[in-house]
Amino acid sequence: MSLFEEVKKYLQAQTLNEEFLVKDLIQAVGEHEYCTRWKRRNDPFYRTRQYLSYMRRCGYVENVKYGTWKVVQPIPSKLTSYTISKQLGYAH
Repeated sequence: MSLFEEVKKYLQAQTLNEEFLVKDLIQAVGEHEYCTRWKRRNDPFYRTRQYLSYMRRCGYVENVKYGTWKVVQPIPSKLTSYTISKQLGYAH
């Protein structure tokens, strides 16, 4: 399973409008993150945080405060990283 699918699965398991901590997300899916030299030096969970940000920009999650998030809209099971990228204008 891809990292995006792991992040999506974690978010789908959360109760709508209930807060969760980003550190719990990272603990749950972090082992699936491929660690590069740059990530080791800067942020080993960069892509996980980026997927969370993409979900926010698409209206699925909301940042309550630093490190605290909540799912505000059900995440479709057919959602893929490509559909998110297309929705954000990264893919044509």
